Amino acid sequence: DIDISMCLNSSCDAVVFSARLFHYQEPKVINTTKASTKSSERITITGSNFGTNSTNIKITINGKITCLDIHILSNHSLLSCSVAPGRGEKMAIQVEVAGQMNTDYLTNKLFTYIDCLP
Repeated sequence: DIDISMCLNSSCDAVVFSARLFHYQEPKVINTTKASTKSSERITITGSNFGTNSTNIKITINGKITCLDIHILSNHSLLSCSVAPGRGEKMAIQVEVAGQMNTDYLTNKLFTYIDCLP
């Protein structure tokens, strides 16, 4: 959110109007690559509204696994990060950008470790 204030006569001694009228769209996750169960591996996350500054981004898988070393491969739409080895399939990806999270977090179920595939 961005604070917007209006002032009179180019003086801001008295704020006439102040409100939060603007916010960015939430991040959206569309797809992700899979990772090995045996070693740390980089995954790629495709989506939208990821921004342009990787220090503002946090990624977790299934609410427990933190994705580290986040890189923006394409502004707003393509991320990569390192995920620890593990097991599981159809796990939720949560992307948080500057405090704003994707609301489809509990339903997107997009991440799977390779060795768990039938």
